[in-house]
Order: sequence, then structure tokens, then C-alpha cells
Amino acid sequence: MSFLETMFCDSIYHSTLSNEKIKKQLLKIVYDLEENVESNKKTNEGGYQKDLNCRDLFSDLISEDLHKYERLLNLNKKLKLDNLWCNINYKNSYNVSHVHPEVHFSGVYYLKTPKNCGKLIFTNPNTFVRMHSEMEQASEHPDFKSHFYIEPVQNLLLIFPSYLLHEVAINNSNEKRISISFNLCIK
Repeated sequence: MSFLETMFCDSIYHSTLSNEKIKKQLLKIVYDLEENVESNKKTNEGGYQKDLNCRDLFSDLISEDLHKYERLLNLNKKLKLDNLWCNINYKNSYNVSHVHPEVHFSGVYYLKTPKNCGKLIFTNPNTFVRMHSEMEQASEHPDFKSHFYIEPVQNLLLIFPSYLLHEVAINNSNEKRISISFNLCIK
């Protein structure tokens, strides 16, 4: 008997959220911050980032999906929202490669995603694959790809392990790309 057994893997949770009322409230909060408060300098190059003080509102939006994610992972503890911030990527801005230390999971919710606004790019944590490009060229198997790309779509919610190295490609659109990023801890 022959078979392929999966030993270690990373997964990204995908969901589409449809609460337009909360989405409009979040957009208003983000636009008000952008207009009135100076940006933080974290991972965004040429864009805007700022911590958000709307934990309860955002928790209401994602709580059902957090419960689904907990069940999918067979967690016997709850996930708790640690912090959240907005990202506005203007034309030609991007987010540098980074991880989210001291938390267990991270995520992003896309509020506004014009065409060509910059893919989310994950780097394969398997250093062997990154050191040997012929592995990627020799196989279509996803385990041998050096990067994984996600096209941002409005209302898309993503949750992933916080140790995954990720970045956001350049926004080639003339419109703003707006998202909310967040971190989760196991409690």
C-alpha cells in the first residue's frame, strides 16, 4: 500500500462577512482616523496604519467565525481579540514582510478592495523549499511553492497562524485599499 501522509501544515481560514451595517460603521471610524490622526509607522510603506478603539463592534462582526475557527482547529479554549488596526494602502503603497509575535493567530478583514490593489503574500515557512527553487519548478504540489497569494476581495475575512511570514504587494490601483488587521490569543 502506498499513500501520502500530511505531517505538518499551515492553514488559512476564509469567510465572507455580510454585515453591511457594521462594515459602514467601521469605514466611518477608519475615514475619521485618517482625516484627524497621524499614522503609525509599522509595516505600511507609503500608506496609513492606526490602532482602532472599536473592539466590541469588530468582535460582533467576527464572533461567529471565531467560534467556527475554534471548532475547526479542535481548540478546547477560546480565542480572544487582542488588538486591531486599520490599513489604508494608497496607490504605490504596500506592507513589508512581517510576522505577528506574542500572539497565536492573526487576521485581516477587507473593507475596500479595488482591482489591482495588492495581493496578500505568504512565504512558505519551510526553508528547504525556499533554498531550492528547483523544488517549486519540479512540482505543482502546493507544499513546494515558495509563496502563496491571496487576492483581496471586499468582505473577505482571513485568519492564520501569526508566525506565518506575510506581506502585501503594491497597490497599483488609483483607489484606496482598506482593511482591518487583528491579532487573536488563546485564553
